[in-house]
Amino acid sequence: MGLTCFRSNTAGSTALIRRVASSVFLYSALLLCGFAQDHTDAFADIDEGGLRAMISTLKLPEYPPQDIQNRVTGVAVVKVCLDGHRRPTKVDILQAPSQSTGDAVRAAIERSTFAAPESKEVSLSLRGKLTFYFLKLHGKFVVLSPKDTPLFDTLTHDK
Repeated sequence: MGLTCFRSNTAGSTALIRRVASSVFLYSALLLCGFAQDHTDAFADIDEGGLRAMISTLKLPEYPPQDIQNRVTGVAVVKVCLDGHRRPTKVDILQAPSQSTGDAVRAAIERSTFAAPESKEVSLSLRGKLTFYFLKLHGKFVVLSPKDTPLFDTLTHDK
């Protein structure tokens, strides 16, 4: 077997390169303007209440010992991505009072289980936010979800 050399058609190659470049440019422009969708990140957004309702077992984050020692308190907010089988695939820390509280929330979400879709078929991947409060209440450092906070009843019910 020998090597075969191909002569390139310069005019044809240039035209092909121009068509590919213009297609890439057009798609990029449409993507930036919101007219095209990037299907590599296809998630349905769900609110926090809906996401919490899907939790089968929630492992609350553990209060990091160094944060107790340093008296760190605050709110941690994470964005959770679930695949079609409701397994956490990605946990992004959006806000946290410290790196260690963010890591504790990520570890807790990864240990939690979410209700599987009713259908045997793979359903939509979901994305939503979860909030956790790292507080000192009555002399103890605790981690609470929004419904467990002392102000929850005050903020959600009319009096």
